[in-house]
Amino acid sequence: MRDNNSIRVSRSLRDTAYKAIYAKENYVKKNLKEPTINEIASEIGISKEDIVYAMDAIQTGSFPCKLCSSIRPSPVITKSISFMLSSICK
Repeated sequence: MRDNNSIRVSRSLRDTAYKAIYAKENYVKKNLKEPTINEIASEIGISKEDIVYAMDAIQTGSFPCKLCSSIRPSPVITKSISFMLSSICK
């Protein structure tokens, strides 16, 4: 999967991030509420720290640098990343 980013994120990090996003979306559909980072981690069998690290790695559009200013992740990914990062920081 090519994403045209100037900063290269490893496939394993992207895979982890997208697994977490899909797990979150499925959880919301099934339970009609937002999952915690712990619920997502237990669902996909990956530590919450690894999930946050992976989500942060694919969120290149939020970095305040000229190089990244033209890169915009999709709104669904941005919303998922923001939610997951805010839930672990509470």
